[in-house]
Amino acid sequence: MRTELKQSGFLSDEEAILREFVEESRSSLEVVPSLLVQLEATPWNDEVVNAVFRPIHSIKGNSAFLGLLNVKCLAHELESVLDLVRKNRLDITPKLMEALFTGVHELSNMMTRIDGNQEAVEDRAAFEAVVRRVAAARGGEPESLGLPPQPAAAAPETAAPAKPAAQEPRPPAREAAVTVRVPAEDLDACRALLCELDDACRAFDAIEQRLNRQPAGKSAGPELRDHAVRLGDLLTRLQQNLSFMVNIPFGSLAKRAAMIVDHLSSASGKQIALHFGGEDIPVSRTLMRALEAPLLHLLRNAVDHGIELPDARREAGKPPEGRIWIEARREGKQVVLRLADDGQGIDYKALLRKAMEQGLCPANRKLTPDDVNNLLFHPGLSTAEIVTDVSGRGMGMDIVRNSIQSVGGKISVASRPGKGTEFQILFPAGA
Repeated sequence: MRTELKQSGFLSDEEAILREFVEESRSSLEVVPSLLVQLEATPWNDEVVNAVFRPIHSIKGNSAFLGLLNVKCLAHELESVLDLVRKNRLDITPKLMEALFTGVHELSNMMTRIDGNQEAVEDRAAFEAVVRRVAAARGGEPESLGLPPQPAAAAPETAAPAKPAAQEPRPPAREAAVTVRVPAEDLDACRALLCELDDACRAFDAIEQRLNRQPAGKSAGPELRDHAVRLGDLLTRLQQNLSFMVNIPFGSLAKRAAMIVDHLSSASGKQIALHFGGEDIPVSRTLMRALEAPLLHLLRNAVDHGIELPDARREAGKPPEGRIWIEARREGKQVVLRLADDGQGIDYKALLRKAMEQGLCPANRKLTPDDVNNLLFHPGLSTAEIVTDVSGRGMGMDIVRNSIQSVGGKISVASRPGKGTEFQILFPAGA
């Protein structure tokens, strides 16, 4: 541990090292949620396990070197779980995957906060809860809980000035950068269009010079129109190329969603049909990265706990095959995502009973349907006692909502016991 960095602050070289670490970590963590989805669908795939393990292992080692003790603490717990998976000493289960998704999400948020010159840990209790959840996935307790805040002790007036409490180092203040990975050939195509635009602009200059020299009354209208059409076409193509680089179709999520449904339905003995709609709706790459983990979390819950077994569906008068819908559509300046199932729905009585037991709502208070639905997003409301009754939807739902709100979105839920549950996510089309 490099205590001198915490006491004396960073020098310029050290600031550059920290900046590089944060940027590399954020970049490497961007792909981890997709890898976790693959891991859940193909738990026997050693290459995927190692692909997840490598960036976490690197972050743990580098954060220890830089004195980022909270980052090291969480990365270490994630690494321990993944190491046991690599050695076939820990099975891939929904509980384990939930812990990994939660831990990676928090690790990404920590990097974003550090990059924005904020403390890595925003909420100490919430951070420790995440660390404990990850450790519990391997059946143990965390080895440490990072660097707790140091309360300032009152010192006598005659005492020497106290040294500042140890804090994690932070880079110089700046706005967090948003990066997009673009294939080199796409950049080359845009560069070629810019060269053509430059040629078109030079052609206009040449026409202007000729007009200044030619006799009055001679028209250059046709030539100007031709060049104007060419210039408009080039600008349209450039705009389309740039839009393609920053946007991807919503349907890019379809393959990963189908893999999850196939794997979990086979493992649980359920029959499920996945219906995907709005594949052509464009969504920014940045937004898709932010929404991917929450959407797939909701999908896993629908498969794991929402859709009933075939015999139970027959007894309820339903077809043995359950259905799940994932759809996107444009509504004015908003994009609406819908994830719905025709499963058992949410047991609101059990949910309210648990909320009262935890003191989240008074027994004599009359709640509106929105009030009840909002309870689903309260941290830690669901427990093993009611996971099945409420379709497991309270487990980690606070993280789902926070992820969606972080990109300017809103999430709502509606459910009918015995009929199914529907989540709607709204976000600005330009997000």
